[in-house]
Amino acid sequence: MRKSTILIGGGVIATHYVRGLENSETLRLDALVDTNPDCAARRLFSVPFFTDVNEALRLEPQVAILALPVALHGPVACELLSRGVDVITEKPMFATLREMDESLAFARECGRELVCMFHWTAASEVRFLKENLHRFGRIKSLFTEVRDDYAATADGSIRADRRGLMGAWLDSGINILSYFDEIVDLGEAVLAGEDIETDVRSGLPKYVRKEFRAGDVSAVIVVDWRENNESKISRIECEAGEIFVNHMEQEVRLNGEVIFSCPVADRLSSHYENLFRDFSPGRAAAGKNTVLLHNLLFKGCAK
Repeated sequence: MRKSTILIGGGVIATHYVRGLENSETLRLDALVDTNPDCAARRLFSVPFFTDVNEALRLEPQVAILALPVALHGPVACELLSRGVDVITEKPMFATLREMDESLAFARECGRELVCMFHWTAASEVRFLKENLHRFGRIKSLFTEVRDDYAATADGSIRADRRGLMGAWLDSGINILSYFDEIVDLGEAVLAGEDIETDVRSGLPKYVRKEFRAGDVSAVIVVDWRENNESKISRIECEAGEIFVNHMEQEVRLNGEVIFSCPVADRLSSHYENLFRDFSPGRAAAGKNTVLLHNLLFKGCAK
């Protein structure tokens, strides 16, 4: 039986949830909550809409999904947990490790589940890579570069509507780390070097390059918001040669030959459709290592 679910936050990211929640085998969306009655997602969901979460809680939901700025995750999640609701957050789970540790402990005290969604792990090309690792042999190195135009402004500062993402590293670093963890063991990974360029207006990183060492594997992540373009690519060195991944097109090439292609008009909606198909707090809690990934995100080491 599908679990009664409310979605809190109707901004742009929530607009990509529509197909996933409509087709979910485990979650049944019963309400959308946002303080803005004109939020982007309201017209896309045919469920009751509330501006006050307390009104939505009268429906007695079992699960709440938080599609909110990360700074709001903590207080909202803890209030919901205290009222007997399992909570699913967007990534990153919280703005600091301390807040995450305290909230996870509070969830255990309440006997509820608190889990984080890592949507890149549900990308079709990432699932293909994971399922076909045996074809590629030992992974020698990983390189992923994500470009977005969030700081391609006249004065080079991060756009006001993107500052809630808390900078290039927190927004995209967690995505890439979660994807790397699907294909190599990050259990002993440590930060080996970094280069960061900060936006003087907001103080947030707008360019980040970080290199991690996971055993004998070099894993390099670049996130660049400074130029007026958008691209998301990976290069993976393995025993079989070079794997090139175009994440925008959900395409994988091995030594120049296309070995997987799943082009879609909206890659994010595709991610969430895959993710929500059989996603539930109980299953997720036993799966992805949330603590490990956030340790790497915030501390630069897995432990």
